[in-house]
Amino acid sequence: MNLSQMRMFLEVVRHGSLSEAARQHKLTQPAVTRKMQRLEKELGTDLFERGEGHQIKLTSRGHEFLSFAEKVLSDYTVLQEKWRLQHKEAS
Repeated sequence: MNLSQMRMFLEVVRHGSLSEAARQHKLTQPAVTRKMQRLEKELGTDLFERGEGHQIKLTSRGHEFLSFAEKVLSDYTVLQEKWRLQHKEAS
């Protein structure tokens, strides 16, 4: 699992569909689908309920992963900013 997959997962959730997340990032829908399938395979669980139409719905584990991904990416941003400021102060 990598940060790119987490970011794309958050985009899919934010947009409510794989197609819209793909369109917003100038990717194909199959490319986003493959990213999410690889993530689910690595995690060993379904994150989305796939049903009628193009809309997605999170599974209970998808909701758990959403909280996890938001926290990891937030913590990563905080760390980057901390290091950026430390580097700036040292210069």
